[in-house]
Amino acid sequence: MTYDGIQVRFDDRTLAHLQVIVLKKFRNQESFIVSWRNTDTSGDGRSTVWMTPSFPAHFHIEKPAHKLDPEWLTALQRSADSAAGLVVRDAGGEVVLGEQMSPQLPKG
Repeated sequence: MTYDGIQVRFDDRTLAHLQVIVLKKFRNQESFIVSWRNTDTSGDGRSTVWMTPSFPAHFHIEKPAHKLDPEWLTALQRSADSAAGLVVRDAGGEVVLGEQMSPQLPKG
């Protein structure tokens, strides 16, 4: 996923689900927070971005034939609609690792 010059890599299945939620929020002209756990190569910790429909988002899914899980989509949508924003989680509810490719966000 690329947003405002920040490129973060998620597995294809997670990204397919994120794409649905992000595009739905943007279609409704809603801005929101997205957070994920960083991989060790991305500086560990957690990253958060403020996403708004005024900036384009790009999703690159290498193997797009993923069946969407309605329960996972519902959980992600609830998270996106919450005050804390969308915390990227897998279908089991575990926080997903995102590998930030470029540029690195400032620490702090």
